[in-house]
Amino acid sequence: MPLKRLELSNFKSYRGQQVISFGDAPFTCIIGPNGAGKSNLMDAISFVLGVKSAQLRSTQLKDLVYRGRKAAQIDDEEMDIDEETQQTQLGSDTDARTAWVMVVYEDEKGKEWSFRRRSVAWKEYNGQLEKFNVLVKAKNFLVFQGDVEGVASQDSKALARLIDRISGSLDLAPAYEAAKAAQDKATEASTANYAKKRSIITEVKHFKEQKEEILQWEKLRDAKDALVQRYALWKLYHLTNEINESTQKVEEASNKLAELRQSAERDERKLRDAKKEQAQAQLAVKKGEASVKKAEKAYEDKKPELLALETQIAHSEKKVRNANLLAERVQKDEQRQAESLTILEQGAADVQQRMTEAGDCEFSLAVTSANLDRRASANLQAVAERQQLETLRRQQKTLRDGLLSVEDRVQQAQRLRTKLTSEVDALVDREETVKINERLQETYTKLLQAGVDKRESEREAKLKDTIASLKRVFPGVHGRVIDLCRPVASKYDVAVTTVLGRNLDAVVVEHEKVAIDCIEGARLAIDCIEYSPNVERAMQHACGSALICDTMDIAKYVCYDKGQEVKAVTLDGTVIHRSGLITGGQSSSGTRKFDDRQVEAKDDLTAIRTRLNGLREELEHVNSTISKLNPDLDKRQRDVNNAENQRQELLATIQAADDGVFGDFCDRIGVENIREYEDVQLKIAKEASEAMEGFAAQQARIKHQVDFETTQLNNTRERLASLRSTISREERNIADLRSNLEDVQSALAELQAEIDRQRGQLDTANEAYEAVITRVEGARDTARRTQRTLDKAMKEIAAWNDEILPTRDEDGMDIDESQGPAETEDYGIEPDFDNLEDDDKDNDSEEVGREFETQITKLTADLERVVPNMKAIDRLKDVEAGLEEAEDEAEETRRESKRAKDEFQSLKKRSGVNYNTMPPGKRFAEMEQLSGGEKTMAALALLFAIHSYHPAPFFVLDEVDAALDATNVSKLARYVRNQADKEVQFLIISLKSTLYERADGLVGVYREQEENSSRTLTLDLRKYAT
Repeated sequence: MPLKRLELSNFKSYRGQQVISFGDAPFTCIIGPNGAGKSNLMDAISFVLGVKSAQLRSTQLKDLVYRGRKAAQIDDEEMDIDEETQQTQLGSDTDARTAWVMVVYEDEKGKEWSFRRRSVAWKEYNGQLEKFNVLVKAKNFLVFQGDVEGVASQDSKALARLIDRISGSLDLAPAYEAAKAAQDKATEASTANYAKKRSIITEVKHFKEQKEEILQWEKLRDAKDALVQRYALWKLYHLTNEINESTQKVEEASNKLAELRQSAERDERKLRDAKKEQAQAQLAVKKGEASVKKAEKAYEDKKPELLALETQIAHSEKKVRNANLLAERVQKDEQRQAESLTILEQGAADVQQRMTEAGDCEFSLAVTSANLDRRASANLQAVAERQQLETLRRQQKTLRDGLLSVEDRVQQAQRLRTKLTSEVDALVDREETVKINERLQETYTKLLQAGVDKRESEREAKLKDTIASLKRVFPGVHGRVIDLCRPVASKYDVAVTTVLGRNLDAVVVEHEKVAIDCIEGARLAIDCIEYSPNVERAMQHACGSALICDTMDIAKYVCYDKGQEVKAVTLDGTVIHRSGLITGGQSSSGTRKFDDRQVEAKDDLTAIRTRLNGLREELEHVNSTISKLNPDLDKRQRDVNNAENQRQELLATIQAADDGVFGDFCDRIGVENIREYEDVQLKIAKEASEAMEGFAAQQARIKHQVDFETTQLNNTRERLASLRSTISREERNIADLRSNLEDVQSALAELQAEIDRQRGQLDTANEAYEAVITRVEGARDTARRTQRTLDKAMKEIAAWNDEILPTRDEDGMDIDESQGPAETEDYGIEPDFDNLEDDDKDNDSEEVGREFETQITKLTADLERVVPNMKAIDRLKDVEAGLEEAEDEAEETRRESKRAKDEFQSLKKRSGVNYNTMPPGKRFAEMEQLSGGEKTMAALALLFAIHSYHPAPFFVLDEVDAALDATNVSKLARYVRNQADKEVQFLIISLKSTLYERADGLVGVYREQEENSSRTLTLDLRKYAT
């Protein structure tokens, strides 16, 4: 029964009424672009065949209705189908190959099922579909888009359920479950009856054993009673004899007891007197200790004054030393500056002398030149230019002198600036260092005052320094545990610290050798000496567990930080004992060092800041001077250049005039011009003039240097005077401090003498106290010996009385009452010893009594170990009767269990199916490891196999070829083509031309944009087959 046609009325994207005819083509492909509505055709087929709306890409039924349809027009738009057409389509009711089915959705009313134009219930509707092998629950007629791979990849339970549904075995599930429940119930009843029977058999066996135990217990009880009676007679016989002997001993010991008591009272009085003396001596010792503590407290209270004075003296002495050193440097600077000033003054005198000699030479040359007549005649020409030239020469000389002076001043200022800048940089560096040191000292001071925080911080710093040193020396050291990890959040800090515990500061190293290398600074003393093997034990006893450490820091770390109770000795002989005391070596007060360093740092900082401020002011003055001189220097340089230009112009005019006058003369003597002649004659005069100019410039430069050095010398002398004043003041302060120190030392000496005197008195009191203690101990020993003698006598009397009357009243245990012989009552009972054997009467040894007691104890233990159940005989009869009933019930239950098991075996179910495939040319692999195309082919093979077992008349597939390549698509087309020829209709939605070009017919789906609706076209390809 293939699908002939599909009528749609406002279904999803299909507006209005549309009819899609599939005709009689066995292989039809539905094609079209994405979003045209191809899959909605499959949803329509699934919807009309009863597939739930949740599996049709919708959450509720109204999502299946075309969104442009109005609910108010439902009654006016009923389907109108021609009766003749309907009758033709319906056919006969007896036609098993043709059926007309329809599902109508009304707003909010659910579905209405129609079969052959008749409204039916879902159960009947589904039954009619099953007649055509259309199984809605198994969905053996369709495969949704994207579900093909999931079919093969589902687990064994789901796959088995699918096969059971296809095969129809799922319908037998209720009968199977009922049979399984009946079998389980019968098995449970059989197990319970078997357990009950087994329990009853165990009880029967148990009660029989108890019966035997009762008989054995009665035999043991009789034997014990006879033995106890015999033992009592034996003991009573011999006790009677012992009572008579003990009564006589008690009477003799009572006579000696009074004398022993008097001796004990005397010893007790002596002991009390000795204790009084002890208390008085102890009081004297306590007073002596209080006096010593008082004197020591006064000594300790006075000691800080001594420490403070020593610190102040050391500070003042250091200041004096520093001042002396500075004064020496300043004095050397003064000497050097004085020598430089003397050298400059000598140089100035030498320059003055040379200037005088050069002036004389210039004068003689000037006189010689005046005799030249021709020169005088020439000088009359260009007089104005010559005068102007001379004026310019003088101006040029003046400008050059000024320029040289300014340049000299600029150079001096630059040299001074360079020097001051160097000093400022050095002082700034020193100031930074001092500031850092000062802050460091302040930090140390705070740490000293912080107590525990100070020790912890010092320990942390030492640890970090140690770890840093170890890392530099040993590459395998990683660091501390606390530095190598960090909590993921701050709220875990305390918890993580607690978890790490003692390993918080543990050091992590690469391997054991690195750890051994790191602790080489501490070695056992026994490992540092050599000795003969025969004295090894003596050396071990002498050295013990003592450690030899390279430095004091290592020793302190082992004893204090690590808390190891060992004796540590450093290389300089300092010892840290197990108790924590330090002896030997050298130690100093850390507090005094910190105070000295802080005071020194503050003084150095003050001096550096003063010097730095002075140098900065001087540097600013020099920079200001240079700034002022630079414009003047530029101006003078410009003036010199201008004067030089004017001089060259005037010189050219004068030279022209000279050539006119001296032309003949120059021709006669064979020179080019008069200037060449004058160069030779005037060279000496020019050199003398230039020498005069150089001497003048040098004299000005030396004058400036003399002034500068004089100023520097005066400043140095002032600094020297200030330093000497400081030295004098500090020396006077040191003298005053030493006087105060002597007073404090005298007071401390007196206090120490008082302490020694008090300690001597305390030692005397302690000796007296020890002597009193010795006497007290002697008196106590004497009293104890006497008391022990008395107690021994009283115990002997009590022992004899116990032998006389061992069962006396506990309330009557008074020692005084036991000093006499105890009286016994016979209550008129006279024992019969005739049944006692002669051997028992003659032998009263303890071995006989112990043998009796051993035998009685053994029999008693046997009786206690048995502890029979006296009601076991009665219970045995009841249990045997219950056993017979249980056997009958067990037989009936066994028959019922066999019947239920046989019935269940007939419906036994084997659950679970695993599906695996092996593609051609590849090794076996799990389904999850296959590619997408391979999974699709495996799933299609399974679906087609299931379909072939219980085939539906048609098979609808939605884009099952999406993950297949061209080769596999061809294989799928060939298989579908072969199956379509066997009267099975295939409706396949596909986008692959390789598939739909081999179909018998095509249904094209497209989108009508104006109506916003999906439309279809059909084409029968069989007409074009060649």
